[in-house]
Amino acid sequence: MAVMARLLQHPAMQQEYWQRGADYILQAHRAGQYLSQAFARNLVWSPEQGPGAIDFEDDPISTMSLAQAQIRDWLPYFFSTAIYFDNRLPVLCAAIRSVLENEDAAVRKGVCSALRRTAWLRALRWLPQRMRRRDVLKTQRYGELAHLCSQRLPHPG
Repeated sequence: MAVMARLLQHPAMQQEYWQRGADYILQAHRAGQYLSQAFARNLVWSPEQGPGAIDFEDDPISTMSLAQAQIRDWLPYFFSTAIYFDNRLPVLCAAIRSVLENEDAAVRKGVCSALRRTAWLRALRWLPQRMRRRDVLKTQRYGELAHLCSQRLPHPG
């Protein structure tokens, strides 16, 4: 069994593995479920058994609605995978748009809204080089993705 974060490091298969993770999240949502901490490090892949999830220690449904918990699933997935797409963020944005077309309308609207509200994180690119550690780079890359997707996704109405 391989962790999704490790699989995404292989450029030739990156988009396919990203899609497998997204399909797994979408499948859980269609079943009326949520994952809680859908970071790439918590999603696994086995050729025999397909995708799976590990290490979910909290239960967001105790403090939020099902739709909010499902919105919350997408954000860590996007955050933790954007860093692997380096100069291919438009490809990732197109994949996000495609997967969100299959999501419940309330979840889609909430994700689009969250992406718009977090697009400002791309401004981290202006930090001095000495401050750009891995976490800052991941956050910056997510901000770039959020900004790009905000321009390409439909406005919630």
